[in-house]
Amino acid sequence: MSGLAVTSDDPRVTAELDTDHVSIPPGTAATVNMTIHWDAGARSTWPVDTRSTRTTLRAAGKVDSPGQP
Repeated sequence: MSGLAVTSDDPRVTAELDTDHVSIPPGTAATVNMTIHWDAGARSTWPVDTRSTRTTLRAAGKVDSPGQP
């Protein structure tokens, strides 16, 4: 697969993939590491301040296959 990308429906949440290409042999799965960034806004002055969000992440890519002989 090539052109791998992950998007979020929340513009404050972004994903940075370690690669944009991965080889996946037929009948197997692959793991792609990513870093998720979230802009939680300004910090509070409270000593204990918990912030959370929910979002949907979508993965996309182009499936490439080797040519037929």
